[in-house]
Amino acid sequence: MSLFKHVSELDRFESIQKASLASYAAALECLAQHAVEVDAAFAEKHRESLRAIRVHVMRAEGPEALREIQPVLESELRDYHDKCGLRIKGLRQEMASALVSLQEVMNSFCSSGRGEEVNLKNELRTLERLASDEDVGALRRGVQSAVVTIAECVEQIKRENEIVVAQFRDEIRTMQTRMEAVEAGAAIDGVAGALKRGEFENRVRRVIHLEEPVCLVIVKIGNYRDLRSRHGQFLATEALAGFCGRIREEFGDAADIGRWNDNAFVVILASNKQDALKRTRDLGKRMAGAYVCVEDGHRHTLHLKATIGIVDFDASEDSSRFLAKAEGLCQTMV
Repeated sequence: MSLFKHVSELDRFESIQKASLASYAAALECLAQHAVEVDAAFAEKHRESLRAIRVHVMRAEGPEALREIQPVLESELRDYHDKCGLRIKGLRQEMASALVSLQEVMNSFCSSGRGEEVNLKNELRTLERLASDEDVGALRRGVQSAVVTIAECVEQIKRENEIVVAQFRDEIRTMQTRMEAVEAGAAIDGVAGALKRGEFENRVRRVIHLEEPVCLVIVKIGNYRDLRSRHGQFLATEALAGFCGRIREEFGDAADIGRWNDNAFVVILASNKQDALKRTRDLGKRMAGAYVCVEDGHRHTLHLKATIGIVDFDASEDSSRFLAKAEGLCQTMV
């Protein structure tokens, strides 16, 4: 009995060890998935490093090997933290520089034409003096001279203002480009490459104001949680990315595809519901099936189940009701 008890204890310790390693690996995968994307290139390299560390964790053969991994992980996290800090500092400096440039443009705009203003005032005073002069010839000559001078001043002011306005436009374009780059990085889900839900909903709100037919096509993985439980987070995530890629193939690169939740994507379709139903006929069959994923050099085949749902926008609705309708349908889909 004592021997059986020891064997049972050993089995229990082995189960705890395996569960601990799996939890460690899952934590690393979560770190990779949810890394803050201050810079897309930094984030992708960081994810690759974390996943490489995850491979070492899964291959560790003893406590010493795990202890050696800890400083490597700490170094990677610290390095990524420092890189993000420097990038944020750089963005702040760029913004400050852009604001200084805009201030200079505004100052130039305010100061442009001051010399011409003096000339104009002088000519106005000359005209005032001439107005009281009874010599018609002198009045005519004075007015002709003033007209020429005023015309030259106006042209000069116009040229200066055109230069300032052009500079102002350049600065605005530069700032807009930088802001769009930052917003674009923040709007994309790092796991699947689809739009994050907040950005997707913003695009839906813009589309419904175009007064054209709009449908939302919901594509849901029915067995995602089961796959994640059976195969682990990493393989489930790989299958999810492949699933999103297949949606992109179906609807084209220009389509707005958003990640609605853990296991569902939504596509904006500019058509009425009848046409949307025709276009998505048999889409569930095309999306479902085998997805081959690779982990630690080993190929795994995950079989995904897909269900399709469609909601169309009604003119009597606002964006909140439309999105709520999509959420309601998604919750009821198997």
